[in-house]
Amino acid sequence: MLDNMSSRRVPVLTVVFDLDATLVDSEPNYYEVARRLLERYGAPGFTWEHHTCFIGIGVRETLAALRAEYGIESPVDELVAGQDALYLETRPSSAPGIPFWTAVAV
Repeated sequence: MLDNMSSRRVPVLTVVFDLDATLVDSEPNYYEVARRLLERYGAPGFTWEHHTCFIGIGVRETLAALRAEYGIESPVDELVAGQDALYLETRPSSAPGIPFWTAVAV
């Protein structure tokens, strides 16, 4: 039976998930995007140290907290959309060798 099975070729689709930065350290990208987003909304001075307080917290929750902290009046949905757009703008230069890279707000 094994001989019969080994003669069949089955195409394999491979998907790699990097949920904990094992393959790609994307945290510097997220920091830069958040820094630029906050600057657009009149909140300069966002530091790496401050950013590290939000590592592991979801995008929506992080932006809601930053919105409140910096007194940003725009809705969280607008901030999420702005962050996603900025992230997608930065990906070609910040993730070389990765053919497809998306940002998903959860």
